[in-house]
Amino acid sequence: MVQYPFYLGKRIACGFHFIFRVFPFFGTGYASGFQGFSLPILSYLILSPPVHQPSEPPSGAFLLSSALAARGIEAPFFDLSLEFFHYALEKSGVNTAPAIRYMTAPPGGAYTAHQHASHSGVIMAALKRYIGGFPGWRLTPMDCVPPGGLHRPGKLPVTNTPFTGFYEEILGPMLNRFSTETVLVSVAYLSQLPAAVELSRFLKRAGRKHICGGSLPESLSRTGTGLSLLKESLRSVSTGDGSELFPSTPNGVLDQLAYPELLSERVYLSPAPVLPLTFTIGCIWNRCLFCPDREKPLRQVPASAAERMIEEAPRGSMIHFIDSTMPVERVSGILPVLRDRNARFFGFARATGEFLGEGLLNAWADAGCAMLQWGLESGSQDILKRFGKGINLETAKRVLKESAALGIRNYVYLLFGLPGESWADRKMTLELVRSSGADMDFLNTSVFNLPVDCELSRNHRDFRMELGAYDEGEDVIRLYRPFTCCGANPREEAKAFLRNTFDTDPAAAVLAAATPRWFRAAHMAFMKRRRGDE
Repeated sequence: MVQYPFYLGKRIACGFHFIFRVFPFFGTGYASGFQGFSLPILSYLILSPPVHQPSEPPSGAFLLSSALAARGIEAPFFDLSLEFFHYALEKSGVNTAPAIRYMTAPPGGAYTAHQHASHSGVIMAALKRYIGGFPGWRLTPMDCVPPGGLHRPGKLPVTNTPFTGFYEEILGPMLNRFSTETVLVSVAYLSQLPAAVELSRFLKRAGRKHICGGSLPESLSRTGTGLSLLKESLRSVSTGDGSELFPSTPNGVLDQLAYPELLSERVYLSPAPVLPLTFTIGCIWNRCLFCPDREKPLRQVPASAAERMIEEAPRGSMIHFIDSTMPVERVSGILPVLRDRNARFFGFARATGEFLGEGLLNAWADAGCAMLQWGLESGSQDILKRFGKGINLETAKRVLKESAALGIRNYVYLLFGLPGESWADRKMTLELVRSSGADMDFLNTSVFNLPVDCELSRNHRDFRMELGAYDEGEDVIRLYRPFTCCGANPREEAKAFLRNTFDTDPAAAVLAAATPRWFRAAHMAFMKRRRGDE
């Protein structure tokens, strides 16, 4: 394996003991297979199955390992998704070494849109060649879809899958290094389901007790359908937040955090370590009518826990605040620690007036704010008001302008296809891009999905909506449901507008060309700005 800056690994032999260095931090393991030597006992081994973007650790598994470490419970994290992408690239036969070298050590420490697209293309070509050996499968750094789709876990392929042989070759030796009481499997996305089902089978064959948790089963238990199918396929499933692992967690599992023990020797495809961190569980805004987490209790992560995590992380890390909306006061309070550790950060924010006063954005930029993700959603003030977004467009434009002037990258999210959205509303969104595009660096356009259960779906008649079902009469895993509004399908209308009007507009096209397709937010935070980095 080739090692790159920030990920320089060492393996130091001492008898039968090995020390593995992951980033600049150490995880300790022991050789196995020698008679007369006992294996070290772990309370838990935490796994994250493919696929999750290989540019940063998956937040759920990483933070769970961190919370356990802070309590003195040995529960290292082994990122199987990261391992899988390296495995697939190597098996493809494509020479991806130059592409990996660029992704981990771009000249000057920052990507350019053209070179990033070129090297991403090489990685995509390798993944396409690898997945070509498994007819009907699709694989990208962001997704994995089997023949027949993801929504019927009982019908997922069980032979000749992209993971056939992978667990035996990669996970088997890791399991033999430890005596582990319980393996915890974190499943955050539906795209992880095929690999998670096969992982569960593998662990059962290996005789390892395992529990599958994460945001996917938790979301299905609250706002989706098909949890029973998930339980049948993954056998032991937890829908909690991890509290059951601790004797007493009155303030939530993240009230204590420490930098976790990472077992993988593989490099994340980023110029610096990316550290997922949060100040909140739930959303401090909690007004959007279509948010499935609207009724989820808000919990705060103590500042001391976040500070400890940053202090123990490698210097120069990129902190990815994964809050639904970053709490402004909490972020401002941690700026001294970020400066001291030479860290940078990015995350979601609301473009409200609080960013315009008392030099707040200037202080954030000075402390290393690399990028802000703005959920503007629409250029129609009526749409924003109707769905409780709480954004004033004129204020938002001023925030974008000031952020851009300070050198902070602006990643703007736009949402089309909301119930009652008209062609005029969509055109207003395009006008927003035309008028403020010079202050935007990246653009994310998406089409609205209606959660199975949220305030909007429960009160659909108030919005003249008719609800449908994707799979009439079938028990399937679903987080969303189809709908029409006044007899029309806003989603299909929005797709046509994007295809025929929005995407072909020069202002939108420039931003689309600057926005990485296959590696998203973490890579954008390392991207040179269109206006040029200072």
